[in-house]
Amino acid sequence: GIRIPPAADGTGGGTLAVKTKAPPDNFKLYLNERKGTLEQVPEGIDPAFNWNVGSMKSGTVATQKLKDSKAKYEAAVKKEADARKRKPVTKKPKIPTDVFETRPGWSSGFQEKLNSIFAYNTPKKIEVKPAVAERLKELKFTSVDDFADAVNSFIKKNKTMSMFNLDETLQYWVKDPILKNQFETKTSHGLLSTSSRNIWESIIAGKKIDANYMDARERPYYGFVGKFNSNRSNNPAAQYGRSYIVYKDSVRKRATYTLGNSSARQGAFAADARSIFNKGRNIKDDRMNLALSRASSILKYQSDAYLETQIWGCADLTKDVEKIILHEKDIQHLRENTALWGKLKKMLDKAGVTVIDYDGKQL
Repeated sequence: GIRIPPAADGTGGGTLAVKTKAPPDNFKLYLNERKGTLEQVPEGIDPAFNWNVGSMKSGTVATQKLKDSKAKYEAAVKKEADARKRKPVTKKPKIPTDVFETRPGWSSGFQEKLNSIFAYNTPKKIEVKPAVAERLKELKFTSVDDFADAVNSFIKKNKTMSMFNLDETLQYWVKDPILKNQFETKTSHGLLSTSSRNIWESIIAGKKIDANYMDARERPYYGFVGKFNSNRSNNPAAQYGRSYIVYKDSVRKRATYTLGNSSARQGAFAADARSIFNKGRNIKDDRMNLALSRASSILKYQSDAYLETQIWGCADLTKDVEKIILHEKDIQHLRENTALWGKLKKMLDKAGVTVIDYDGKQL
């Protein structure tokens, strides 16, 4: 039986007898008109529930379909695995970092060469030597990330530009809108030296760059990142010309950067300044510290340094340029050469390139 506890006052309690014999099953007859059968249904049970639910678990149509589907899937997986074992393993082609149209003067392998240069100038394992870390602190940067974020932001906020003198270029641009480097023009406002350029550009690219590896048109056209400054005495790139070419942001797809003139051999970066701290670059501390000092000046728009950019594959006036800002001396040159200016203006208008003077007046 079942033990019953006494009440609070102590009365009651004891054992409750229980029945251990099942009550008799009483059935009623039910005519199943759909089946045409006479069935016995337990009293108190609706005829609709007169079946064993458990007996249907493994015998339904849905269950069988699920089993068949699983078997087909396992067979397909096995077939695919067997096919892979029989096929020879082939390397997937490298996907270009940023595909752009081929231009005259570029070899079929130029995209791959540029990918290699960009891969070298992408952040990997960062290494900061004690002397460099100390210099970062002196320049008020809390870390490599703090420094790199400041430089990256500077590039994003400012324009890529080049300096030029129109009296030196007008007669050539009306025939060919390509902005050519010294390997084609054999002239330069900087150092005209094939051997030196080979060294500097090899340091930037992380591999030997020379005429055997890269065609002249594939080599860089140089510029800088910054703002237009009507006061040439405050423009660190003024030695390269008096008028400005302002590029479209799309040229960044082919650009690398150095903190100051690349002749300092301080290493370069592409989209992220952290790359200059990549382990294994072996840049001397004094060169690195000089680059950091220049970066500090660049970020403050001081006139003693500029952020140099190398546009690989040169540039095209009709495809890569957003605006041209002309110095008064170059505007005077246009007045003296109206026929050439007419041809150039027509070309630039068609390409959507704006031409203005130092005061912003459109020409």
